[in-house]
Amino acid sequence: MAKQLFSSCYLCFSKPVCFYWLLAAVLLPSNVGAVDLVGLHQEPNFSRAIQQVEDAPAESLSQLSLAIVRVDSTDRKARISYLMGRANMALGAPDAAIVNYQDSRELALALADDELLHRSDYGIASIYLYHDNPVLALDIFKRLRINDEKRGNLKRLGSTLNNIGVSYRLLGKLDLAMQYFIEALVYKEQYENPISVARTLTNIGEIELDMGQFDAAKARLLQAEMIFTQEERGKDLMRVLNLLGNVEASAGQFDAAMRHYQKALDYYQRHGPEAALAQSYQNIADLYARQNQPDKSIALYEKALELSDDLSDGVLSPDIAVRLGNAYFDKQQPAVALEIYQQAMAQVGTRTLGAYEGPLLLGLSRASEAMGDYQQALAYLKQFQSSTLGLQHSEMRMQAQELHQKFGVAEKEASIRLLEQENALRESELAAQAYQRNFWLSGSLVLLLGFSFLTYRQRSRRLLMAEKASVTETILEKKRTLFANISHEFRTPLTLILGPLHQLKSADTPELKRQSLLAQIELNAQRMLRMVEQVLQLAKLEAGEERDAKRVLLDQLVAQTTLELRPLFEQKRIQLTTAIAPDCCLIGDHDLLEKVVVNLLSNAVKYTPEGGRVAASLTAENEKLKLVVTDSGIGMTDEAMKQIFERFVRAHVDVEGTAGVGIGLALVKEVVEAHKGEISVSSRVNEGTVFTVVLPRYMTLEALATSLPASESGQVLSAAPLPATQSAAASPVASNSDSEQASADDSVRPKVLIIDDHPEIVAMVADVLANQYHCITETDSPTAVQIAIEQVPDLIITDLMMPSLDGFEVSRLIRDNPATSHIPLMLLTAKGDDESRLKAWQSDIDAYLSKPFNPDELQLRCAGLIKVRRLIAQKLQLRDPQPEQSAESSGTPQPNQESAAGLNQRDRQFVEKLEGVLAQHYSQSSLDKALIANAVAMSERQLQRKMQALFGQTPTDYVRSFRLKLAADALQAGEAVTQVASAVGFSSPAYFSQCFKQKFGMSPSDFVRQQTSSG
Repeated sequence: MAKQLFSSCYLCFSKPVCFYWLLAAVLLPSNVGAVDLVGLHQEPNFSRAIQQVEDAPAESLSQLSLAIVRVDSTDRKARISYLMGRANMALGAPDAAIVNYQDSRELALALADDELLHRSDYGIASIYLYHDNPVLALDIFKRLRINDEKRGNLKRLGSTLNNIGVSYRLLGKLDLAMQYFIEALVYKEQYENPISVARTLTNIGEIELDMGQFDAAKARLLQAEMIFTQEERGKDLMRVLNLLGNVEASAGQFDAAMRHYQKALDYYQRHGPEAALAQSYQNIADLYARQNQPDKSIALYEKALELSDDLSDGVLSPDIAVRLGNAYFDKQQPAVALEIYQQAMAQVGTRTLGAYEGPLLLGLSRASEAMGDYQQALAYLKQFQSSTLGLQHSEMRMQAQELHQKFGVAEKEASIRLLEQENALRESELAAQAYQRNFWLSGSLVLLLGFSFLTYRQRSRRLLMAEKASVTETILEKKRTLFANISHEFRTPLTLILGPLHQLKSADTPELKRQSLLAQIELNAQRMLRMVEQVLQLAKLEAGEERDAKRVLLDQLVAQTTLELRPLFEQKRIQLTTAIAPDCCLIGDHDLLEKVVVNLLSNAVKYTPEGGRVAASLTAENEKLKLVVTDSGIGMTDEAMKQIFERFVRAHVDVEGTAGVGIGLALVKEVVEAHKGEISVSSRVNEGTVFTVVLPRYMTLEALATSLPASESGQVLSAAPLPATQSAAASPVASNSDSEQASADDSVRPKVLIIDDHPEIVAMVADVLANQYHCITETDSPTAVQIAIEQVPDLIITDLMMPSLDGFEVSRLIRDNPATSHIPLMLLTAKGDDESRLKAWQSDIDAYLSKPFNPDELQLRCAGLIKVRRLIAQKLQLRDPQPEQSAESSGTPQPNQESAAGLNQRDRQFVEKLEGVLAQHYSQSSLDKALIANAVAMSERQLQRKMQALFGQTPTDYVRSFRLKLAADALQAGEAVTQVASAVGFSSPAYFSQCFKQKFGMSPSDFVRQQTSSG
């Protein structure tokens, strides 16, 4: 075969018998042949040479094998080695090709040629990819992707992403493969030719075929077929035809499938390669096997196996061996099947069996059982259950580590060679300088001093420019963070402004409700105003704007501020203690000092949990005033404390319930330092934080009374109080604490669980939905998950960024629990970027709505999600056997497979488990909701809600329908009514007749007579 021939041709150069080859290499010019080897160091010439190798690989390999012997240049030798690898790959000799690629890679490392290094790694990874080692290939391709992105090489990035997708497909990770194929398609459509685009379309179609999306797969493949036909790409076109044949075969269109397969077979019989020809025989054989024509399928499988043996040096292809053995087994020839399975297992080691180890072991077990060797069948079955795939993956990882070690050694050797060359050059220069030192000492000294001075100046300038650039970049990065934080923080008050405004447009809004909405709008507008004022205030301090200095009674200011902020502490049940010394006076800006006190106290409220403690103390020590604010909150890490006073930095970025843009404490520090004071912080995680402010004390209270006018001495401006959080009791919602007192119609209306750590958002969403739904609200996400498991709502609306569990973690916990896995989930968040949306779809989120949102859109989204769930429940109801049907029944009702496609994996497992319980206990009259709930590990309430959501039926109705279907099947089979009633679990024949008539519109006796007359 070609593969063996050219492998041996390559390997023969290391043997003494090749003297004549070497002589020919010396005598013949290397530039004569299929490949133009002139100017290979120039990229256009090198790319042209690669294309010439692809067009004539056999002639090129002969020419290159002669040329590499006489080449002295390391650069030319590296590039010729790479070209030989391309030629060997085109000729089907991967073992020889990987040696070539590794040689070119080592030389590229020594030359520091990044482009050739990338090409060599790409070639090595491609060999791993297409020869059953996707783990190693994936590792290299991911590294190449990082390099492409760093260098901005978007033209090459599409192919790299495509090969990452192929690697994941070979590993069985179809979802990841599809993700990378789609991403590759975007780059290829923009930067690459139509042929490359069509190949990725083919890969996507193949994934869709594996996932059962036949219509989508067919559309992709037809698009690729059109491109390959226009571009006259025969081999690519035949691959598409084979896949189209698979699509038609899966749809039962055997004639159409055969036409596609036959076209591909005719092409491969004329043009090869033999591996593709073997695949065509296998495809047609599979088609005959589907049509129960074992003789035809066996003949074609044996042809495919014969070709496969030639390609793999007599080693059976495990894929074809499994299919051929299955065909003989289906033909009732287990002995032949057993021999084929055993031969494949004996010839193919477990390191290369891959995904076929399991099918081979299963086939051996079935064949042994059919031959009566039950002990051996059991042994094979146990071996099948502990598949060797894990070992294979472990060995692949070991190979990857070995490969990395080889690469590391090569890099170190190249570095050593470079250092040796540099040392040799340096020694020669020193020798020359020593030789000429006596003649040129004066001139050299002057030149050296001048050069040193210029170097010093240039280096100083570079360092100065680098420092300025670093400072500028730091400022820009912090300001970018500021703008991002401002944008994020503005979304919440904007949502709470736009939502009520939309409700105010309604003409029938009651006056009391209008006043409440207007108050909410004003509250959040003030909140935005305070954010803007903080930004402006910090800008003024940065600009060094002068402020009017007046005498300030700090003790009165602290006392007044704590009094006005006390409602915030009471709302979170935080114990506030104060210790304020009298006679604390200083000269400064009253408004700015007020902001210091407000910021420190409000931060303590934000980061202290309910039931915590906050203490504020003001003391006078010598000529200093000390303000200390202590809390028992969540605390900070050492790293966070280092950045706490930096501008545009928030220490607790993961706590969404705390509004702010990261300038509050920066403003505090600026104000304190403007008053010649100091501020410090100490904190421990989960133990609390202490802020200490020290300010200079300029005069006593007595001195102030004599120097200050009476109108001014008694004036202390109050701090602007922070808005108290809107009370949950004011919203028309059933919170966790009062959900048991819901009105009677709440049991009829769908339940919606709303989760958001902003109480205002929770209240507003509930207010929008209150007329159509029974709303349950919760601001603590772990508690909300527990409520969802206990009450099983019809819909869950959750925020994304929350302190304990974020929206994605909530989704995972809901989906992983059988009682709640069916519930639709809507993500309502201020993050509207594409990355968050993509992650939401990957996390099984059903809907995604960005803040600020339109209340009408929210209502429509909720109604749509609940409607879709109910439609799935209607389709999932069991098919009832109609009285006029005469077909035989299986005896056990089966779910509607078409509608079951709308369920996720967890819900399908629940349905299977439920049917298993009913099949085991349906004959027992004691079968009730409690027994079923215990069997499926749920409470009765959870089971009731789950079955209502999935089937639109109560457990009792579902069990009755199950029994009546079995009864109808038994009556059709001729069994007596009395026996049937008892057999399917009804307590009495009379009750059975009543239920049967209600279900089928006729009594059991009439049903039997109708079946008899129609038969």
